[in-house]
Amino acid sequence: MMLKRIFSAVTEAAICLTISSCGGSGNEQVPENTAETTAEGKKTINMTVMGKSIDTDFQLRIAEFNRTSEGYEIKVTDRGTDFSNVIDKLNLEIISGTTPDIVDGFFLPVESYAEKGLLADYYDFIDNDPEMCREDFLENIFKACEINGGLYENITSFSIHTLIDRKSIADEMQGRTSDDFIDLAERHPDKMLFNIQMYSHGLFDGFMRNGWQSFVDRETGKCDFNSERFIRILEFCSTFPDTFNYTMSDPNNEQSEQVLFNTDHNQIHNFYSLRKLERIFGEPPAVVGFPDAEGNGAIIRANGSYIVFENSPVKEGVWEFLRTDYLDEQQNRIVTGDEYHTAGGSFPVRRSAIEFAMEEAKREVHQDYPGEYPDDFGTNTDEDNQKILDIINGAACRFQITENFVYDTIITEEAGTYFSGQKSAKETAEIIQNRVQNYLDENR
Repeated sequence: MMLKRIFSAVTEAAICLTISSCGGSGNEQVPENTAETTAEGKKTINMTVMGKSIDTDFQLRIAEFNRTSEGYEIKVTDRGTDFSNVIDKLNLEIISGTTPDIVDGFFLPVESYAEKGLLADYYDFIDNDPEMCREDFLENIFKACEINGGLYENITSFSIHTLIDRKSIADEMQGRTSDDFIDLAERHPDKMLFNIQMYSHGLFDGFMRNGWQSFVDRETGKCDFNSERFIRILEFCSTFPDTFNYTMSDPNNEQSEQVLFNTDHNQIHNFYSLRKLERIFGEPPAVVGFPDAEGNGAIIRANGSYIVFENSPVKEGVWEFLRTDYLDEQQNRIVTGDEYHTAGGSFPVRRSAIEFAMEEAKREVHQDYPGEYPDDFGTNTDEDNQKILDIINGAACRFQITENFVYDTIITEEAGTYFSGQKSAKETAEIIQNRVQNYLDENR
């Protein structure tokens, strides 16, 4: 976490020192880039990956593109896994105008780059493509991945993470606010709320990572971290140990039966997911959602992280390559699988492919891990499919791999001083309130 904060700080400092009007419009002047040309007269698309992060299928697609494209050829450079060095070098390239055209953004400060106008918007690519439009895709999935209204990563598939448990447990809750979860835990003092995160810092992260924005009113620019609700979260989390409980994280441990919400069963990645959980639970599952998270509390884990720099001289060629990810053929392969992809391992983002997945679920008998777990789940009904679709359509938050400045440099930092006994919960809440409010005021 600290390493990512350093990355973010380095990025901000490097770009601010070298691009005019830093912190202003988000349309800063970016140095122009120039295209290289191969011996065959094709323009080179420079792609940067980290730690050989491209799979076999992607490598084959690159080879096919290079063979068939009349005007472009992709050159891949692997910069290894020293992410700090990668970001330092990338910042220097931003300054000089020699950035790669496509970069694996998995560990990069994408939000910082996008806010400074350095990245190309995938909406522009889609809007100008004669074979597709935004309405072809799941609007809420793209929206959850936006940065200031733009889409800066090639989101091609996703899974859903949400708290799911037996209906008998979920029925005890009135809602899914942090107060509802704490009330449930207090009614069951002999049980643990979650099987993991059962230590002060981890439990706090479980409550706040996707729910901290419920304390911020974006329309007014005001926050209320000094509220009784936030103070109660701090005080509740402080009642747990300071270290991780590895025993309780084992789903095979007999103590796991004393857990209210088992987070080993929180992923939905195909239309059979709820029926599988019903077999595990022995009763219908209920989807609750994470505390205070927007929408239905489900978190979108998006796949596809390639960013394109705005000053790339070969953006048309970049899109010629990447657009195939959004066409029916590739999107349907996410549903059916192939020798490189497990069928049903994630949801496609194209509406037609989602409809295709629903029809497949009704047509084919699904068997999970044939030979190892012989029980099959049969075929879905329209009602089974609709339950999953409702969860997808109600999801509004994206799981953030890169760190959010407010959360990681203000909230968790100050909460840590409370958990270590340096300040009271009320004092901590006031400090967080002041720091976040100052940040909001400075960035309005």
